[in-house]
Amino acid sequence: MTKKPKAKKEDSVRIGVVYDNARTTPNTIRLYFHCRRCLEEFKAGIDHLGEPIPPMRPADYCRLNVGITTGDGWQVWCVRHEVNVTEFHIEDATAEALSGDPRK
Repeated sequence: MTKKPKAKKEDSVRIGVVYDNARTTPNTIRLYFHCRRCLEEFKAGIDHLGEPIPPMRPADYCRLNVGITTGDGWQVWCVRHEVNVTEFHIEDATAEALSGDPRK
């Protein structure tokens, strides 16, 4: 088995974190990720505890965490149902760049 060459910094894609405390960045999301179970409950109007769901948008009902995994990508996790919604795997150089110190 051959060892992959180490990725160079210039080969990677830099992913930055932007803290927008002034809330000046508009929401440009076109399609949301949702937990399948959350959507089923939302459509039925009854939550996982058997309680009625008040009027709201699906995006407001779903409780998702999104973050960088210890492996090679991002994960979207449903907090309400404690299930994986989806994962994104980042290829080679980008994954290595993300595994380092985020302050660099």
